[in-house]
Amino acid sequence: MKAELSEGRLLSIVVPTGYPASVMDVAAAFSIADVGVVATGHELDWRDGKLISAVDASPAQLGLVASANGVADGIIRRSGLSLKAVDEEELATALLEGATNITSRRGLRLR
Repeated sequence: MKAELSEGRLLSIVVPTGYPASVMDVAAAFSIADVGVVATGHELDWRDGKLISAVDASPAQLGLVASANGVADGIIRRSGLSLKAVDEEELATALLEGATNITSRRGLRLR
């Protein structure tokens, strides 16, 4: 599947740099995001669990968990969360495909 974004879309990346010292940075970032992504190159631990829970609880229209060797797939499936687990090599493709289904949030305007 070939995914294309229209010229009228803006991609912004918000990285909560204060984490893990402040979980509030994570909450603030996910509260304004249309897409929430947790990416880890190692086995999942409790910190990843906090981030995954934050994405699932956020208003994001798409939540992705990217992990090495698909380690998150079984965990996400068993958890009942509404997130999609992908292998880290598939993250860019999943983002593009998912972004085509994101609807605009009117009223959220930056000047």
